[in-house]
Amino acid sequence: SLRGVPLPPALQAQGVWYEGTRARVGMTDGTVFALPSSVLLAGPVPGASVVGYAQVCQHQLALTPSGLYRLETQPNVSLATWSAVPLPSGFAGGDLSGGSLHTVRGDLYVFSRLGEALRLTLEPCAP
Repeated sequence: SLRGVPLPPALQAQGVWYEGTRARVGMTDGTVFALPSSVLLAGPVPGASVVGYAQVCQHQLALTPSGLYRLETQPNVSLATWSAVPLPSGFAGGDLSGGSLHTVRGDLYVFSRLGEALRLTLEPCAP
């Protein structure tokens, strides 16, 4: 069966993923909602638009033209926040617009617009 999920009309969906058994939708500004409840989980990525999302191990990640961000939760704080994940200096010339994220067996692969690839292993990663 199909059922519509109400999301803010001013935002555009960029990606959908699962965190365990819970579905998430990420918008182009980095705002994240739970599905199907539409509960707001995180605000926008600071000063950037998201070109891709990925979930690897216990990490929810967003790629922007200027870098990679990880969703961080804090005890007793209702909204998660985005924090920058350091990438090697010079990777993709610092321009990741048109890039993408892919996961393989607990590793994250960051691809630039021109196909340059970077493999990251994020800890912790439970089997």
